[in-house]
Amino acid sequence: MVTGDIKNQVDAIWNAFWTGGISNPLEVIEQITYLLFLKRLDDLHTLEENKANRLKKPMERCIFPEGKDERGRDYSDLRWSSFKHFEPKEMFDVVDQHAFPFLRTLGGEESTYSKHMDGARFTIPKPALLAKVVDMIDKVPMEDRDTKGDIYEYMLAQIATAGQNGQFRTPRHIIQLMVELTAPRPEDVICDPACGTAGFLVAPGEYLREHHPKVLTDKKLRDYESCAKSLQKVVKTKKTELLFVALILRLLKPGGRAAIIVPAGILESDSKAHDSIRKQLVNNNRLEAVIALPHWVFKTYASVATAILVIGSRGQTEDVLFYRMENDGFYDDAGKTKREGSEIPEIKSLFECFRDDDYEPKKRKHRVVTRAEILENEFDLCERVYLSGYEYPEGVPLRPLSDLFEIEKGKSGASKAVDDGKFPFVTSAE
Repeated sequence: MVTGDIKNQVDAIWNAFWTGGISNPLEVIEQITYLLFLKRLDDLHTLEENKANRLKKPMERCIFPEGKDERGRDYSDLRWSSFKHFEPKEMFDVVDQHAFPFLRTLGGEESTYSKHMDGARFTIPKPALLAKVVDMIDKVPMEDRDTKGDIYEYMLAQIATAGQNGQFRTPRHIIQLMVELTAPRPEDVICDPACGTAGFLVAPGEYLREHHPKVLTDKKLRDYESCAKSLQKVVKTKKTELLFVALILRLLKPGGRAAIIVPAGILESDSKAHDSIRKQLVNNNRLEAVIALPHWVFKTYASVATAILVIGSRGQTEDVLFYRMENDGFYDDAGKTKREGSEIPEIKSLFECFRDDDYEPKKRKHRVVTRAEILENEFDLCERVYLSGYEYPEGVPLRPLSDLFEIEKGKSGASKAVDDGKFPFVTSAE
């Protein structure tokens, strides 16, 4: 059974994928498994090297051959012990363009192994996430055979806990906030394409009964099916979280409104598909609010960075309310202990008046961001870009680091940064 430090390490790796834009737990475990397999191949190759050196004989089993692969890369660079020290962009290229093709053909084209690995896909979206995950996996003690089995069983349990394809149960108070922000009317058609326990359909019914008791009549509940090909016209991707947003945008009628919870990766990941969906949100729809949620909202399922997007169909985005929620009325614990000072009432109030002349922003908490500013930041919708709250004092000179230091790329990971030199230097990420 996985406990203590190892459990915390696995949880941290899992959450790194979530915040990095991969929210499907099946995809998370798939990518972790491939990376662990690459690490294991390197370990086996090292054992064979050590054995050959002791016996002073040629290696009986050479996993990584000498020479270069078909794309001109040294096979030695495909080893975990080598590429884990590479700069993130180079590591990303090696794993994507060389290591994964190597995995698919290992053992020969007609081997049982290659047939099973033929569909191995590398889906990690950006170099920074890969570098972070590789560094974290490298610290997990995998020497014990029982530990390996326990870790794999724990990851499978994560899938069972999270639910099929990561469709977590959204807390009721967050559902109520989203319903009040979209303010459904009796004549509206309400749809939840990710319907699980129907919380997002029941809550609008309760809202309508409270706000429109005289005109409310029985409403039919429908589930919609979507053709993947039609969604590909909105965004060309196989990532479920992006296709889900694309489905919402396609279903919106003129004048319709939507509130969606998305992983933070959708707001900031730099893949073409992520960039495309953000451009759709800003250019072809009215993005009205981005509300960053506390990381504990989805406990006990996971501790992840998420945000609520409030969207209106058609037109284009002109100004957006950005809000960083730090108190949802509950403490950061698995027991959902209630807490005073919930910011949800303030969010609802600000959403109604943030376009008024008397609206006053609050540093690090909320402010209105213009379309021009979003375009200036290349459609980045991460709240940290707009709510940093830091201003340099007047008169402080700003200079590029390259003007002040001689900077050379090293071969060690960021976690191995030391102060052997004249000045210690620590990177913020690999």
